[in-house]
Amino acid sequence: MVRSLSSGTYAIVDTETTGVSAARGQIIEIGILRVEGGKLVKTFKSLINPGRLLSHTIAGITGITDAELEAAPYFEDIAEEIYEMLSGAVLVAHNARFDYSFIKAEFARLERKYTAKTLCTVKLSRMAFPGQGAHNLDAVIEAHGLSCISRHRAYDDAEVLWQFFTAAEKSLGEEALTVHINGELSALFLESKLIKELSPVYNRALRRAKELAVISKQHNEVGYATLAVEYTGEIEESDLPNILAVCRSARQAKVFLQKTAKEHKLCAKLLNLEKGGGACFSSQIEICLGACLGKEDAATYNKRFDSAFLRYKIKSWPFGGPVMVKDETEEGDGTAYVIDNWCLEEIIDYTSDSHSRQKVSAMFDFDSYKIFARFLLDPKNARNLAVLNKKAYLAFAN
Repeated sequence: MVRSLSSGTYAIVDTETTGVSAARGQIIEIGILRVEGGKLVKTFKSLINPGRLLSHTIAGITGITDAELEAAPYFEDIAEEIYEMLSGAVLVAHNARFDYSFIKAEFARLERKYTAKTLCTVKLSRMAFPGQGAHNLDAVIEAHGLSCISRHRAYDDAEVLWQFFTAAEKSLGEEALTVHINGELSALFLESKLIKELSPVYNRALRRAKELAVISKQHNEVGYATLAVEYTGEIEESDLPNILAVCRSARQAKVFLQKTAKEHKLCAKLLNLEKGGGACFSSQIEICLGACLGKEDAATYNKRFDSAFLRYKIKSWPFGGPVMVKDETEEGDGTAYVIDNWCLEEIIDYTSDSHSRQKVSAMFDFDSYKIFARFLLDPKNARNLAVLNKKAYLAFAN
């Protein structure tokens, strides 16, 4: 679900811990700021007795002493207060996975289940301010002129994140700071979209190349599989079945094809890596098995050719039609994506009593394809998607 940072309910959290492993460590301090509708409504902070001595490293970083912790409550003593502060809220933290894992583990030791949607302010900072460079908390403080009374103390670090929300909204505006909080697909898709729109140069992994090197399968006049490389910024949906691989530059394509030829004993001339008549150089060093001279029959060569590129091909659409993927922040409240043949066609934001629909130009996008393929083909996500028939789609969207 797309939400502004100034709406919804958030629990801004920081923890100090005995180490980096939630399975083996404990929380020694927690700070929580509960924000509802853009307003800070309640705060909580406490040291927590871990039942053991601190390492010198942790004591040095935090300034917390064993004597202070000995007099502090155990987690079980304040678990109910903490749960009330977190209940029904999106958990916000800098490196949210870390704090979330420790909080879950502490409740699990009490045989209590705690789950929450999370918002990681490291990821938010990277998306909203891609030119900033570093995005650790010290860098965020410096970049936005924030104040922190005591770094590496839970409440003060959490309070910095609340300042960061305010500074970010002033800098970019409320609409620019909409975030996908809940699902993995939403987070990945938004990250790709924002990085492309805001500053492509700062993330090479998701950078939209002006011209992709699209490698497509062809056959020569005597039936041997060969290929062509086209440099284009757009890929037509009708071309997908013949695409063998996509590279982000001519150099990357050349290196990829040279490596593939060597590993699978393919002919450099048939891969258009060498020009001229006669045998390719690779045949002289026994990399090519002689397809360029007709020594290897086309059927045998083509079978090995197809095998060589199989893992790099754009996968066939595995569903019988378009699918709808629902990302819910809570029951009846979320975002649905309609995807067909790896192309995003529609985004539907919905609540229990309303919805809004955004039609999308259904062009094939290579970065989106990688996100969709990874998500849709993961068995654990099967319960979040449904193959659409016309009746079911109209019932949901209307």
